[in-house]
Amino acid sequence: MLKFKGTCLFLVAVLAIFAASAEDATTSAPDSTDKIDAARIHRHRSKGLFADGPTTTPEPDSTNEPDAAALFADGPTTTPEPDSTNEPDPAAEDSDNSTTTQAPDSTDKPDAAGIEDSDSESRIIGGANAADGEFPHQVSLRIKDYRDVWQHFCGGSIISERWVLTAAHCTQPYKQYMNRMRVVVGTNKLNSGGDQYELEKITEHEKYNKPQITYDIAVIKVKKDIKFGEKVGKISLPSSNTAGGVELVTSGWGYTTNDRYNRKPPNDLQKLTVKSLSVSECQEDKNLGKYKRTNPFTDRQICTFKKQGQGICQGDSGGPLVTKGEVVGITSWNIPCGRGLPDVFTRVFSYLDWIKKHTSD
Repeated sequence: MLKFKGTCLFLVAVLAIFAASAEDATTSAPDSTDKIDAARIHRHRSKGLFADGPTTTPEPDSTNEPDAAALFADGPTTTPEPDSTNEPDPAAEDSDNSTTTQAPDSTDKPDAAGIEDSDSESRIIGGANAADGEFPHQVSLRIKDYRDVWQHFCGGSIISERWVLTAAHCTQPYKQYMNRMRVVVGTNKLNSGGDQYELEKITEHEKYNKPQITYDIAVIKVKKDIKFGEKVGKISLPSSNTAGGVELVTSGWGYTTNDRYNRKPPNDLQKLTVKSLSVSECQEDKNLGKYKRTNPFTDRQICTFKKQGQGICQGDSGGPLVTKGEVVGITSWNIPCGRGLPDVFTRVFSYLDWIKKHTSD
C-alpha cells in the first residue's frame, strides 16, 4: 500500500512538472509571426517627447535627441518603404466628417530655449536665407517637449486672421497635446522674435490616409485674431490650378543636410525656387513610380523638381509652396533629401471647397 501511494505521488509530481514546463513554454516563447516593425518605431518615436504620453525606444544606431531635429526625422516628410503593404483605411475613405480637436484653455507661453543658432551658411537643401519679412504668411508650429523646451516641428501658412493652413501629418501625431502647441508668426528666426498664438482647434481632412500620405491637409484655428503688420499677413488661396513648368517658391526651417548624425534645423528661414512637373510627368517618374502601390501620386498633389542637391527636407512639412502671391501647395513628402528626385506637395486648388467649409466659423 505504501509502495502504491509512493508511486502515485511520484506520478503526480511528474505530471505537475510537465504541466508547468508546458505553461512556461506557452507564455515565454515569442510568436514567430509577431515581428517588430523598426521603421514604425523610428517613425513614431516622437510621441515619447512628452512625459505624460506614450514612449518608444529609438533605433540603436540613432543619435537623435528629442529636440526639433528629432520631431519628424524619417517621419511625416518621408514616404514608407516601397515594399510596404499598408493599405488605405476604408473607414477613413468613406467618412464625411473631418477630425476636429478642441484645445483646452492654457496660459503657458513659449520661449526661445533650446533653439540653437545656425551657421550663417546653413541652407535648406540648396536654398538661401529668406529676407526679413519676405514671407509674412509663413508660420512656425512649435510644441513643448517633455523637458519643457519649445521645438519647431512644422510650417504653415496664414490664410485669414484666425486660420492657418498646414499638413495633416503635422497635426495628427500631436493633436492630443494641443495645449502644448503654438503658432509663431512674424519672424524668420527660430530663436528670437515673432508673436505666438494658442490653438483653439485643429481640423484634419476626413480622408487623410497616414500610410499613403494622401489628403494631407489640415487647418488650425487660433484663439484670437492674428495681428497683421509689416511682417505678418495672410496669403491668398489659388485662383487657378497649377500646370507643369511653373516656377514656384517653397520656404521652411527644414534640415539643410542629409547627414542624420549632424543635422539640425537652421535658425534662419530658408527659401528655394523650384519648378512644377505635370501630373503625368510625376506619375511616370521612375523614382516616384517605385512607390506607386503604397503612395500613388494623384492629381490632388503637385510634384516639383529643379536639380540634384535642391529640395525640401524634414522640418519643412506643412509649409507653403507659392506663386504670384498665392499658396498652391503644402509640403507633404519626399524621398529625402535633395537627391535629384521630385518632392511632393498637397495641391491646395483641389481642396478649396473643403477649406472654405471648415474655416467659415
